[in-house]
Amino acid sequence: MTQRVRRFAFYFESILVDPTINAKRLQAFRVAIIIFLSAHWVGSLFYFLARLQGFGSTTWLADFEHLLPDYQIELSSKHNVTIDYVLCIYKGFNALSNLAYDWGIPMNEVEMIFSLMVMLLQVYISALILGTLLNYLVRKDPQEEAHKQQMANVRLFMDQKNIPHELHDRVNRYYQFRFKKDKQNSVSSLSQIHLPKSLRIKVANAKYRAIVDKCVTAGRALAGCNGQFINAMLVKLHVSHVMPGDDIVKRDEIPRELYFVLSGAVQMVDENDRVLSVVRSDLPDLPPLVGEVPFFLKIKHLLAVTASLEHDVQLLILKKEDSIVIFNEFPENHATICESLMSTFNLTKEGKQIPGIDDDLSDPNKVEIKQRIVESMQERTEKRFFSLCQAANTGDSDAIVLLARQGANLDRTDYDWRSAMHVSCQEGHFKVVEVLVQHGAQV
Repeated sequence: MTQRVRRFAFYFESILVDPTINAKRLQAFRVAIIIFLSAHWVGSLFYFLARLQGFGSTTWLADFEHLLPDYQIELSSKHNVTIDYVLCIYKGFNALSNLAYDWGIPMNEVEMIFSLMVMLLQVYISALILGTLLNYLVRKDPQEEAHKQQMANVRLFMDQKNIPHELHDRVNRYYQFRFKKDKQNSVSSLSQIHLPKSLRIKVANAKYRAIVDKCVTAGRALAGCNGQFINAMLVKLHVSHVMPGDDIVKRDEIPRELYFVLSGAVQMVDENDRVLSVVRSDLPDLPPLVGEVPFFLKIKHLLAVTASLEHDVQLLILKKEDSIVIFNEFPENHATICESLMSTFNLTKEGKQIPGIDDDLSDPNKVEIKQRIVESMQERTEKRFFSLCQAANTGDSDAIVLLARQGANLDRTDYDWRSAMHVSCQEGHFKVVEVLVQHGAQV
């Protein structure tokens, strides 16, 4: 019996702390438990008071001998506990309700005093039930109220600025669309869920791994990345919804996000509004990745990206600030991605043309993208070399390690033909020299 009580108590506590339990159902369950336990204790105390008086003719149990021919107090109290408990529950509910099933008033002072106390309890329980019902019947959803206020502000703004009716309708549809999707996905990022990191990784893999796995096979953007890097990226992804035909990325825009198409389709559009390619989520042989070249190689978007006109699009988004944190933790994977992407443009990891391979000049967009990559790589190489020399000059060995993991050329020389090894030796930074040798710098 004790084990059953403990098991029930553990189950009840688990219900109270389970975040997946509906609040209304939990509240209804709580009220039902309070009502039943109240009836139980009230009926049991009525029975206890009757027993203290020897189950006399003035007690409430004596009346049941007339109402129930087969019921006898003396036999019931000795042999049939179940019947007595059923009568206790009945008496408890009878005392707590006002359904006119009670045939008289208490016949002794003890039961009279206790009945007054039960009346007070009845008032409390009635107030509890009424308050619970009104709370859910009358209470307004704060999210819906905020949306209504926002829509009212939009209408006021549109009226004051004399915005055309067609544009006004489009803005209204956009806000309605965002509200609907946000309500469906009230928590869209795993970083908002307070779970241990290991559990967030498992949840992210269950939700998004199938999409990302299309991008890690040989010849694709994330090929060669280790599992830890993929897990770190998965937990940073969040869901976003785009209306049909809306812009996702504009031409010559600085990349701020990386996109995985979770559902629907997106289009690559040139300056003449021609659709050059389409990325869909339902094609098993093609990676649903959008904007990986500008995002990883840090060049501006050459083509615009829009949602298809068929239906709305659901995207998984990796923000730039989140990617910086991941790349600082896994710089080798970032270098691997960049090298893989540049090889598709016949470029080495330093941004130079691969010897013996001629470019296909039939695609002017690809030629322009390659030119942007070369210019960007030259600029990044110069900045990286300057950082390398500065770290060697100041003795910052940690910066040397990070730059080496990012793929910096440790043997490059300046205008005086001095490498980072020369500078660190000249300044007497033994630790830097040691780190340079460990990462393959020429002695």
